[in-house]
Amino acid sequence: SNAHGHFDSAAATITIENVKWIHSSWPDYKEMPAYSTLGPDGTVYITTFDDVTRFGPDDWCCGTPPGFLVALNPADGTEKWHIDLGHSAPPAVAADGTVYTSIENKFYAVNPATGAMTLILTADHNLTSSPAIATDGTAYIGAGQKLLAIDPVNKVLKWQAPTDKFVVFHPSIGADGTIFVVPWAFSSRMYAFYATTGVTKWVAEIPGRFSTPPAIGESGTIY
Repeated sequence: SNAHGHFDSAAATITIENVKWIHSSWPDYKEMPAYSTLGPDGTVYITTFDDVTRFGPDDWCCGTPPGFLVALNPADGTEKWHIDLGHSAPPAVAADGTVYTSIENKFYAVNPATGAMTLILTADHNLTSSPAIATDGTAYIGAGQKLLAIDPVNKVLKWQAPTDKFVVFHPSIGADGTIFVVPWAFSSRMYAFYATTGVTKWVAEIPGRFSTPPAIGESGTIY
C-alpha cells in the first residue's frame, strides 16, 4: 500500500497512516504472526508461532513454538486457507507459485489456491530450516546436521551433504547454482556445495560466529 509511518523511539510507539488492511484473527488465540513470505501473485503467507506454549521436540534444536501457515488475500487481508504446521520454519514459494513447507520430517508442496498438501519426501530426521528453491525447481533444506537436495517433481532425494552444526538458517543459492550454507548462529563455518552432486566446493571458517544466513550480491560477492 501507500502507507506512511512515524516511529517515536522515546515513546516506543508506531503510527501508520493509510493502512490498506489489518489481519488480526489467527487460527488459535495463542498465535502471533512471526514471518511473512510473498507469492508471485501477491498472496501473503504468514507463519505464526504459539507465543504461550513455546516448546519443541527433544531433537528440535531451536525450540521453535508450534504454529500455522496462513495464506492471506493481498487485496483485503482475508484468509484463503491455513495449515497447522506444528514446529516448522517459514516456507519458500517457487516461481510457479507452489508453496513448499515441512512438518517434522516430512516435506510438502502446497497448492497456493486451495492449501491442499502433497507429500514430497519423508526424511530420516526432522527438517530444521526453511527451504530454498533453485531456478530448476530443486528444493534445498536443512535436516539436522545435513543439507538435503530434493526433486519435488519426482519426489526423490537427489543428495545429502554433512555439516558441523544443525542447519537452521535457510540455504542461499548463487547465480551459478552453488549452494551456500551457514548452519546457524553458533557456527563459524560457511559451506559451499555443488548443486548437481552435493560435493563440498569449499568451507570458509572465521574466528568468531556467523549470525545470519549468507546473502549473494549480483557480482557473486557473499555477504
